[in-house]
Amino acid sequence: MSTKLHHVSEQSEDGPNKIPSATKISVIGTVAAAAITAVASVLTGFWQDNGTEVQRSPLGSVGKVVSNESGSEVTVTGWAASGVDDVVVLIGPKSSDGQYWVANASVSDQRWGVVVPTDPHVAPGYNVTAYFNRGIMPAVAAKPLDFIPPTPPPTPPANPADITQCAALYGERCFTDPSWGPPAIYQPNQ
Repeated sequence: MSTKLHHVSEQSEDGPNKIPSATKISVIGTVAAAAITAVASVLTGFWQDNGTEVQRSPLGSVGKVVSNESGSEVTVTGWAASGVDDVVVLIGPKSSDGQYWVANASVSDQRWGVVVPTDPHVAPGYNVTAYFNRGIMPAVAAKPLDFIPPTPPPTPPANPADITQCAALYGERCFTDPSWGPPAIYQPNQ
């Protein structure tokens, strides 16, 4: 079987070897730059990593915060120290009820990432708080036999057993157990 190749070319009015003018190149460059900018703005979403970590934690950090275009999901990623196995991310508090949008992430190779479902068009002014769990079981301190407990503090509301449900309702009050370290707090630019 034999194949023959034929060279096909179209010649313009200006000839086959005409170089585009500087004006044409400039227009093409401007259009390409505008298209790239438009696509980038769609892909990067509502907020993207242009805030500041206002509180650092020795157990980890918030590295990047990106909202999708509709503002109904916020992707949060970061780093965790060795021994940290769980991260809970809170976004809020909500102005309507003081509660939080919450999601939980497992740590793998000292990295974590989570998608937090939020209300559509969540404003970028909310804090993003990440709590890091070292999985340490609190030790029970021995009390002397004649120990008289101090007057108990007022009983907080009953917290749900699921840490994400508790955090959605009560925020930072759920992270008093010694296995939770100090949080990292990220604040997107307004």
